[in-house]
Amino acid sequence: MKLLLVVILSIFILLPVCAEEPVVHLTCKDALAHNNDGVTKLNNTDYAGARVEFDEAIRIDPNYDLAYYNRMIANQGLRDYDGIIRDYEILTQLRDQLQHGTGETAGQTVLSLIPQETIADYYAKRGLAKQKLGDNLSAIESFTQAVRLAPKAAQY
Repeated sequence: MKLLLVVILSIFILLPVCAEEPVVHLTCKDALAHNNDGVTKLNNTDYAGARVEFDEAIRIDPNYDLAYYNRMIANQGLRDYDGIIRDYEILTQLRDQLQHGTGETAGQTVLSLIPQETIADYYAKRGLAKQKLGDNLSAIESFTQAVRLAPKAAQY
C-alpha cells in the first residue's frame, strides 16, 4: 500500500516536469533566418517589423555583425538615431576585436571581408545620426572618417 502511494505521488510530482515543453536550442541558422526575414521586411519598408527580426537574430547570435548593420538601416527608417549610434558602436567593437584577435568574435564574423566603402558607410550613418541629434562636432568627425576610408565616395 505504501509503495502504491509512493508511485502515485511520484507520478503527480514528475508529471509537470515531463509535461513542460522541450528546451529549444537556437542556432546560427535561426539567426540567419531572422536576418533574412528582416531584410524582406526592410525591402517592404516595414522598418518596425524588420527591427524585431534583427533583434531576434542578435539575441540568438550577439556577434552577428550583419544583423547589427541591417538593424542600423531599420533604425534609420524609424528615425531612431540613438539606435543607429548604438549599433554603430557595437559594429566598431566587433571590428576592433576581430582586428586584434580578441574576444569571441575573432574569426567568427565577416567584418574582415567588408570593403572599406561599407565601413565608410558605417561612419556616414553614424554621422547622420549625430547630426540629427544636434551633435555636429561628432558628426563632422564621423563624416571625416568616412571620407578618409572612401575618398572617392561622393555621397559623403
